[in-house]
Amino acid sequence: MNSNLYDDFSTTTEHFYDELGKLSECESFFSKKEYKRLKNKIITLLFDSLDTLFKKENITNKVERNELKKEHNAYKEENNTGFSRKAKNLLLTLKNAVKRTKKDSGTTEIRVIEASKSIGQLPPSQQEKEEQTKSSDEMNAENEKEQEIEENSQEEQNGDA
Repeated sequence: MNSNLYDDFSTTTEHFYDELGKLSECESFFSKKEYKRLKNKIITLLFDSLDTLFKKENITNKVERNELKKEHNAYKEENNTGFSRKAKNLLLTLKNAVKRTKKDSGTTEIRVIEASKSIGQLPPSQQEKEEQTKSSDEMNAENEKEQEIEENSQEEQNGDA
């Protein structure tokens, strides 16, 4: 038999169908028992060869899949296109953008720092806290200056009218 016979499904089935055809032509030379035995033997060989063919095909597919996975992983590492890498980078960006501070009550306040601001610059909520911690004298002085400015602007508007 040809060793390449079982490499293709169509050639394998064609070969065994031809063998069954040849056997049916020679049916008159065999007894019914011998004919049935030979026919069953050819059919058994057909199914055995198909099983072998499918096993070879499965092994070939596994090898091709493993090679494809290796190529894909190499491509991902080369181009940094993996989903997990993008997710990690996004989480690191968010981690750097969000700061948590504990209040006296034990709850957590989350403040978002804008990415465009430099690290040394304080976010608006932290500036407000610093303003609250200023002494009351400084606050009163600033309020008086603001009131004077407002009064001056009102006098100018009244004078213009």
